[in-house]
Amino acid sequence: MMRILKSRTVGLCGVIAACCVMATPSVADESKSVMLAPKMVPGAKHFVEMNDEIETFSRGGFYGEEGVTRKSMRLRTAKRTVAKGSADAKTRVMLTFDRVAMFMETREAPVRFDSDVDDPTDEIDPLAVALGPMLGEEIAVDVDSKGRVVKTSGIDDVYFAVEEAAAGGMLFVQLEEELTEPRMRFYWHDSHACLYPYKKVSVGETWEASSIQPSIYQKDIQRSYVCKVEFIGERDGTEVVDISYEATLKETNDKKSKARMFGISMALKDGHAKGRATYDVKRGQFVTQTEDLTMNLTGTTDAPGPGETSTVESSIKTTHSMTVVTEEQRRAQRAASKSD
Repeated sequence: MMRILKSRTVGLCGVIAACCVMATPSVADESKSVMLAPKMVPGAKHFVEMNDEIETFSRGGFYGEEGVTRKSMRLRTAKRTVAKGSADAKTRVMLTFDRVAMFMETREAPVRFDSDVDDPTDEIDPLAVALGPMLGEEIAVDVDSKGRVVKTSGIDDVYFAVEEAAAGGMLFVQLEEELTEPRMRFYWHDSHACLYPYKKVSVGETWEASSIQPSIYQKDIQRSYVCKVEFIGERDGTEVVDISYEATLKETNDKKSKARMFGISMALKDGHAKGRATYDVKRGQFVTQTEDLTMNLTGTTDAPGPGETSTVESSIKTTHSMTVVTEEQRRAQRAASKSD
């Protein structure tokens, strides 16, 4: 029988991020300006926790007129190592998967897995079978001096390892999109790197940014951000910059048309996101990011009659958090998980 993933463990990343971002400022300096850009220090090592809590409401077609609400959670932790910069000014960032956790509501019963708690080699646990092969897998992201990704490698190996382990079944269909090269690049790099203005900023200053949120099922989504500096100063002895942002979402003009499960083809009606991020001046990077995202979609699915279709509507609400964790903090997490 699959062991239960404790709520304390599931929500750990989100709790850390929320506490760091919402902490009361200790010493503000509204007259100061700070260069807000990433520092790529060769040899730097830390862990990046990514946590997504998702609630989806779907109505019509397979889901019925009353609709179905589903909840899920995905947590991924990767060890991030900055390699020595090359002569062409590119820097290689290595990401090694160190923890995978997942929760899903199903018709039968909720299923949970956390590699810090559960056995990732358990052949009876379908989540362990599918997610376990990610552990220890490594991907490389080469970025230029402006933080733009110029090359990735190793992502296909992760994709094929999970596909083979999950035997291409329903569980793999739910994991497939996050394992593609465009999606991993967005999730592990672009989703926070796009927020850097690469200039000195002061409290109250605003700027615009953009990124592409890719999909294998529907058209890619253009994210347009308006960012604002909310605070510069010391917090718990560390100099930080807090920013807030809002983003609007709209579909791009690509021609993707791959249907989801059950023949469902969806398009984005509208979407928006609101978030905050904290930049550690000494480390030269965003160390926390929290975001609330809402996407409303509409589309069609196959109906019982030959050639017939039904209208489907979905609303997806996601609470995302990113937190940078030191090696010492990561060891403490593992120890706490083993003691429970």
